[in-house]
Amino acid sequence: MSELTKNPTYWFIFLPLWFYALIGPMVHSGYIGDDAYNSQIYGDALRQGITVWQRYYSEVSGWLIGAGRFYPIGWLNYIWFSYIDSVIVTKLINFLIIYSGAVILAIIFIKLKKPDLFIKLFSLSLPVIMQFTMWMDPVLGWSFFMPGLFLYFVLSLLFLVLYLESGKTRFIFLSSFFYFLSLFTYEIAYPLWVIHALIIYSVEKDFKKVLVKGAPIILLGLFSIALYFFLQWYLIFKNYNVDHALGTYPGSSIHLDSIGKFLHAFAKQSLGGFPLLNSLKSLYIYGLEIFWSVSIFSWVLFIIGISYLYKKIFCKYINFHKKIKHNNSINRPNFLDICIGLILIFFPAVIVALSGHQQVIIDETIGNTYLPEYIQFFGVAIITSSFLYYLFTWDLSNKFIYYFKCILLVFCTISAALTMASNAHIVSLSDPIFKYPRNLLENSLHAGILDEVNQDDVIIRHYKFPHDNSSNYSKITEKNLNMCVLDESLYECLKSFLPNKFDDSQTYLSLSSGMGTRSIYYLDYTGNIQESKNGGVFIDKLSSLNFNNNLKLVNMMSASKDVSIYIESKKEKSVSRLISPHYYSLENNFTEGITSVINNDKSCNLFWIPRDNEAYKSSFWWSSEKSSLSIFCHEENQNYDINLQLINTYGSKINIIIKYLNESREYLIDKRLDIRYTLKSKKGLNSIELIYDIGDIANENQSTILMWRLKEVSLIK
Repeated sequence: MSELTKNPTYWFIFLPLWFYALIGPMVHSGYIGDDAYNSQIYGDALRQGITVWQRYYSEVSGWLIGAGRFYPIGWLNYIWFSYIDSVIVTKLINFLIIYSGAVILAIIFIKLKKPDLFIKLFSLSLPVIMQFTMWMDPVLGWSFFMPGLFLYFVLSLLFLVLYLESGKTRFIFLSSFFYFLSLFTYEIAYPLWVIHALIIYSVEKDFKKVLVKGAPIILLGLFSIALYFFLQWYLIFKNYNVDHALGTYPGSSIHLDSIGKFLHAFAKQSLGGFPLLNSLKSLYIYGLEIFWSVSIFSWVLFIIGISYLYKKIFCKYINFHKKIKHNNSINRPNFLDICIGLILIFFPAVIVALSGHQQVIIDETIGNTYLPEYIQFFGVAIITSSFLYYLFTWDLSNKFIYYFKCILLVFCTISAALTMASNAHIVSLSDPIFKYPRNLLENSLHAGILDEVNQDDVIIRHYKFPHDNSSNYSKITEKNLNMCVLDESLYECLKSFLPNKFDDSQTYLSLSSGMGTRSIYYLDYTGNIQESKNGGVFIDKLSSLNFNNNLKLVNMMSASKDVSIYIESKKEKSVSRLISPHYYSLENNFTEGITSVINNDKSCNLFWIPRDNEAYKSSFWWSSEKSSLSIFCHEENQNYDINLQLINTYGSKINIIIKYLNESREYLIDKRLDIRYTLKSKKGLNSIELIYDIGDIANENQSTILMWRLKEVSLIK
């Protein structure tokens, strides 16, 4: 720590802000990757009727027995998520772990007498190299996992260096302890004892002393590798009788059946932390809009940071009138640094390329790599810093070198700006999936959207996002709710909760009788839920459900005129009066249908299905060439009078056809036409179609040619 206090402004003020400017958007992102599910672990345990610690034990033992893998430290995030239900706290701690890992590695370099410029170049370049992706990102998702592993690893290195300095036994014990933690966090740490051995050799210059002083670390690493293969053989090979370890998780299997595939995956994974790779890809895909995703605060930090770097660090290395005093042998890239950097890059790449993720890496685009990319970031930063140090310490004996350094500094600045913009944009792309809808749903649950639902009731809902998991509902409400997903499994799910009500031979289910005190509710989102502080969540009690012959839900009918709805912009729950009876139909993905006012569930219901991106305005519906009014009837051969009003916005008369089943009727509409249409009901779901030919109509906006509305529906008795 004393090494850092010599320059506190840099290490405790400037560098944290520099990290925040470049990777700070991670702090404000939602739960991404496995975090989206692991953060629901409390609700998952509640639904199983066990404690979180029992759930943790189940996970660790399940991976051990089913996949031959033992890494209990890696699953401790279950315990964190069960006690800390705050995404901002989780992300902030993860950010501090990342920063701590970088600073501790810098302290190690200081202890090993590395040049000050090299150490600063390493600490500055690391966040520039940490480029976010939308796939398997080790920084945005999987909180504490790879950052925690690397923190344990560099702490092990630090205590090893302290042991080499002082010879005190407690330091080698601490070094072994932290390496042990990294080994049982994730298998990627197994071969990293080689770096311990390299550091011992760089200090002692004696292979025998490497074996003696590094024995605890080396033996730990070798024991872990041997244990892995033993577990694979004993728990997987013997039990499953397979050619190589498959178990319950193919990702843990070893793939050497194709050298070509191995080399392909190895090359792609090795490029994971390559400077500018993903930031240039973002620039190519999204264009200059990535720069608009950066907050003003981050831009201010970035500009101040660049100014500080130019004045305090680089000015003395880019001064045409000042000669740099250095030893040419010291100026060259250091062998130890290059070796450590290459090990951190290639060892994880080899392990990933051999694993069951081999084909996935091959199929992904360049830049999309697996989680050990996080360790590779540090290796790339060491290699990059070594060469930048070499270039910046060139003697300024001529103008060419001077201008080259200026261009190099500008290039580094642009690279940093690109990474900052790309990272901010990737987070902005993830928010509509992982952050805003989750905030909306959880806020609605906290506001009591389910207050009217009893313990025995059943809730039907879509599964659109990871947080729509039933575990998340249970986590917030602390109730083991009966929940079904609105998909092909709905009928069987409802049958499991209400076996006496649901029979395979019955497709129309009235819920007004035979339910006792139990009810079925439909919960869904409304409005634009993928924007910040927007959208809503409503819950509606159902009176009937209609399935087709394949037991797939066709539509549902509301039981009342009043529906509970939570509006995110107001942060409150209210009761909304809907057009009654209210329908939800398969045709429009069960978003709200607009029904006629006087219908009831014993006859027919008519409802308008808005098209995608079509707004419902007042009582009129825009029509272009073909539109439909859906009609669902429970009885056959009932006569209905339907009053329709049509308005022609085009300047000339239009011939239209209204079609129901096999019957078509033609009309000529000038400006306005009121039609009284009589039909005979047919059981099930059908439609009344409005058809006209717009091929000969010259209108720039053909979607506004015709408007129509349902004025009245009456049953002819």
